[in-house]
Amino acid sequence: MRDKHKKEEGSLIKDTEYISKAQEYVEWINSAKKAETRASRIEKALGMLSDRKKLKG
Repeated sequence: MRDKHKKEEGSLIKDTEYISKAQEYVEWINSAKKAETRASRIEKALGMLSDRKKLKG
């Protein structure tokens, strides 16, 4: 049972990390003042996500 619990706990941590990273991307996109900039950031974010790159802080 402990192995199953550890797997579930690990999965929950990964889900939480994913949500946190997703929120960073959303905040970065929404911080743009112009619609054109937001659209450009969406394109960049999709590319970065597919390449598994992180936003630079």
